[in-house]
Amino acid sequence: MDEVSGNYLTNVSSLSSEVNVVRRLTTDSERLLYLEALLCAYVTNGVAENEYFQQLRNYFATKFDTKGILPRWLKTFKSLPALWEFLRFQGSTPEARRSFIQEALIPLKDYLSGSEHLSKMPTPLAETDQPEVTPTMWTKAKEECWDNPDGAATMAAMAFETELNSLLSDTDFDENSPAYTNLGLYARYQELVKRLGLHPGLQSTVSFGSLLDGLAEIVSGLDLLSSEIGERSEDRLSPGQAELTVNLASAISEYLAETAREVKELEE
Repeated sequence: MDEVSGNYLTNVSSLSSEVNVVRRLTTDSERLLYLEALLCAYVTNGVAENEYFQQLRNYFATKFDTKGILPRWLKTFKSLPALWEFLRFQGSTPEARRSFIQEALIPLKDYLSGSEHLSKMPTPLAETDQPEVTPTMWTKAKEECWDNPDGAATMAAMAFETELNSLLSDTDFDENSPAYTNLGLYARYQELVKRLGLHPGLQSTVSFGSLLDGLAEIVSGLDLLSSEIGERSEDRLSPGQAELTVNLASAISEYLAETAREVKELEE
């Protein structure tokens, strides 16, 4: 952690968790610097207050001019324990994870450094911090099923969401619309289904339409599960439940990608 970030963490760390840290810090640049310091401390085995993280994350995730620039993983994971299940895969050492965090926050830092001098609204930046979906991501998720069931399910949800976003970007869906960043996993799935002609009511056979209805229920469950992981105090997934979650998410992701390829070939 750099010296400036460390100073911010030290200055605010003595506050009660009931204090509104967003109000305690006077500018958005200070708020982001403290958020970065919290995250870097957390991934390098330092002390990080989850309450402060949630306050700052919620602030940037709901503020109109910053929510489109905030890294997607900060929008997805609402607590430090939940976020760890993503960050642990972003480097093999604490230093590598810290570098990942710092680089991911550069677009927002750049915007804030300019916005405090210019009263100008930005055009939301393309979220390039999200890892590309590769077989390795699914392999890692499957490997974690027995040693870290919750982590495996979280990784599967992230890989599935990344695939959805990638497929949606190849359609006429407007990623720059204000509504885009507010869509959850299930809503994005429904948007993609419409564009790929996979709506159950459009199928030639009732049985296949019923199967697609079942896929929608699975995605809805995955969306709910990914939100709950990390915020439960006692209930945890079993290895078998995690394995089922990963396998279902992977299979649906592969089916959507193959369907998208077929649709593209027909249009050419």
